[in-house]
Amino acid sequence: MPRYQWSKNTDIQPMDDTWIVLDLEGDAYFSINATARWYLENLLHGEDPDRISEMAENRYEGLTREQAKNDMKVLISELCRLKLLVDTESGQNP
Repeated sequence: MPRYQWSKNTDIQPMDDTWIVLDLEGDAYFSINATARWYLENLLHGEDPDRISEMAENRYEGLTREQAKNDMKVLISELCRLKLLVDTESGQNP
């Protein structure tokens, strides 16, 4: 089981190469750009965050592994704070 998953109050609508993330409880929506979508697709399929950072460094010209790690950490933290993403290891939104 992947460590992270969408919360039950989240609905995802693909739009071209982006996602529209709907917060069904908070009556809000967010746009996830193509790069963030790529990060999340890998994360939600159970890929290790360190491995995703390594893949991102190879995929996106000029991006370092450290930048990719930081970007992913910020993305995960924000989605968890908004209760859109759940950390299944802790059973809660960190």
